[in-house]
Amino acid sequence: MQLPVPSFPTEMPANLPPSQKKEWELLQKYLAAGKDAYDKGVFQRSIEVYEKLQEVIPREPHSAKGLALSYEGAGRWKDACKVWDKVITMNLPPGDHLVNYAIALQKTGQTEKAFAMVKDVLKEIDPKPEFKALAHDMKVRLGYLYADEPEDGARQAAGALFSSVLQETDQKHIQAMIGYTTLMFKFGKQKEAMQGTVNLIVQHYEHKEIRAHFTWLARETPNAAETIMEILPMKNNDGATAYAYLAVVLKDQGAVADAIKLYDVACKCITNNASYVLNYSHALSVECRYWESVEVALTFCRNNPDRKVSVNNGDYVLTCKEFLDACSNVCEGRDAEKWLRGSEAIAFAESGKKCVWKNGFGLVDANEEEEIIEVKSCKKGTYAMDELDVIAVWFSVVKNLFTMGCLASLPPLLQILDPLRRGQELHQTLIRNEQAYFAVIAQLAETLTIPVPNPGNTLYVCGDSHSLSPSWRTINIKGTEHLMVNSLVTGLKCWHLRKDAHFYPKYNFLNVVERIPKNSKVMMTVGEIDCREGILVAVEKGRYKDIEEGMNTIITIYIDNLLKLQKEKNFEIYVHPALPVLDVTRKQVITFNDLLGKALAEHPKVKACKKIHWLDFYQDLLTEDNKFKKDYDYDGTHICPSYLKLVQEAFDAL
Repeated sequence: MQLPVPSFPTEMPANLPPSQKKEWELLQKYLAAGKDAYDKGVFQRSIEVYEKLQEVIPREPHSAKGLALSYEGAGRWKDACKVWDKVITMNLPPGDHLVNYAIALQKTGQTEKAFAMVKDVLKEIDPKPEFKALAHDMKVRLGYLYADEPEDGARQAAGALFSSVLQETDQKHIQAMIGYTTLMFKFGKQKEAMQGTVNLIVQHYEHKEIRAHFTWLARETPNAAETIMEILPMKNNDGATAYAYLAVVLKDQGAVADAIKLYDVACKCITNNASYVLNYSHALSVECRYWESVEVALTFCRNNPDRKVSVNNGDYVLTCKEFLDACSNVCEGRDAEKWLRGSEAIAFAESGKKCVWKNGFGLVDANEEEEIIEVKSCKKGTYAMDELDVIAVWFSVVKNLFTMGCLASLPPLLQILDPLRRGQELHQTLIRNEQAYFAVIAQLAETLTIPVPNPGNTLYVCGDSHSLSPSWRTINIKGTEHLMVNSLVTGLKCWHLRKDAHFYPKYNFLNVVERIPKNSKVMMTVGEIDCREGILVAVEKGRYKDIEEGMNTIITIYIDNLLKLQKEKNFEIYVHPALPVLDVTRKQVITFNDLLGKALAEHPKVKACKKIHWLDFYQDLLTEDNKFKKDYDYDGTHICPSYLKLVQEAFDAL
């Protein structure tokens, strides 16, 4: 549901005495503060402001409505209902508050009360012309109430209501169209449902509720991409552009396979759009189709060999042809093993070259003294957006090759790509995520052994970007050496793993763990991004009363998923703590780790299964005053692989 905006009077009533003028001005100040917080999505703050006003002026309608809307924004529907109950007693003129009251009643299961209220309102306002828009909204709410009933007759009544509102509004009532197309789908008319929804999203591309409805319909419709392409046949480049835009929406909300089909058509039609290629590559990676992701990038380079990126007007220039040459035969046979410890890895070891990091990546003769190596940066320039997209496409190849273990393929790529990054502050651009992965992989290359040892046993490292530092190295578990194999899930939060989530990292996670064989040992590293981005925002939005409540909520989600994985695949799971690298979030990370460790120790199902273990070492990363130890500092976000000695000690202590 798109949230309405709280309102308040802006003109002072005439003939107010001086004392009341001051009160009115103070009221305006607080109402404006509440609306400002609400508009920014900081519902906890708007709730505080409106609650304070209600304490002082209990029957002030604007603050009461603002409070109810703020509760709705925070997802606190029961609290919203209580306030709407109070608002109704104020005998206000018919308005939008009645629509929101109906929504809150339905959300809290008070169906009979909602039916009665909506019907009473419609009796009062329909067909009065001054209430025409409100009548449309209330009919739609009545339609949603009928649609939730199990009887076919009720659903037919809902369809009639939605249809009548659409006719009266020239098909422009968004909620009516969403309700109508949902019913069409439930009645088995999938193409008609998709037709109406595609028309809707084309007209209102940024509307969050329409985007959510579109992706829900796509996830539930077999061969959704084919249906979309039948509805929107591609006659020219505009069609390809439409496919690419729709694919972004589909990928983000979990309809990844359909997004890939649309991207494929779009990229074959428009072969020079690096942004489309980048998104196509990302979508393939979500499904763990890494080789295909690399091939998409290389195909772009073949189609655009003269496409170039220039640093500071020519200080350094790299073309697609040069990048393609550096990739050489990397995709030949799609054989990661030869780049990990096979023929190509052996050839690199025998080449006499080694990777170094001195404020940048260098590939030098192995017998060269590191002290004389100087990696220079180009002067800061300004990249055009299409150049940034090309860089991101190239960086994505490095990320995919690392994930697959094609380590010997990386040095020549790192050597030609790193000058594009040095001194250019790419972390402040739209490709900051791609550059972050590239930069940490370039640093890790210095300490990786190529060919990688083959101890015969595997520990899969599954999680966010903190899974990179341990990967492709060995660790001893109960006297047996294990190779730590990367199982990256880009951007994963604990919050993404909840049952009703559809954001693409959840599907990436499901695809990644599906590839891990049953009975495997798995080290999970999840939670740091929750502490960095999720929890504080959720508290500000009023979803939780404080940080600890929010953390306990996501920890419950996390542990439930660990238990499910352990049961379904018989994994031996080792829970890696969130890493307290960043100064600004270290306090939250420490709290998260303490709560997670406690929850794992006390959870009866975890204790019963005996196959989920807490690696309790994060305190050893910190000084006495909770600063991050410099020995383990790397790029300011990730951790130096030397910390693995602490991980080893934690394994030894189990």
